[in-house]
Amino acid sequence: MPRTVQGILAVIGRVLLCTIFLMSALGNKIPNFSKVAELMGSVGMPAPQVMLIGAIVFLIAGSASIILGYKSRIGPRSCWCSSFWPRTTSTRSGKPPNPRRNRR
Repeated sequence: MPRTVQGILAVIGRVLLCTIFLMSALGNKIPNFSKVAELMGSVGMPAPQVMLIGAIVFLIAGSASIILGYKSRIGPRSCWCSSFWPRTTSTRSGKPPNPRRNRR
């Protein structure tokens, strides 16, 4: 495969991958900021507005990093952390989740 075609396909793949994270930030978290922050607070997240701002920044910066290919090993980690970390740190009761509870 020619290098130009390979480069174009790599960029298209990175854009498609990051669309998920960008839509999460731009299509859900920013327009529904107060509702998302309220939901985060209801499950025991400390300082939900601050944490939500951080999640939005990480989603956008991580996506831009992946799309541009700049620091491409850091970008996916920031997107993953901002998307999944709040879900794994607390439960509705405010207690940390029990890792043995959901094992199969």
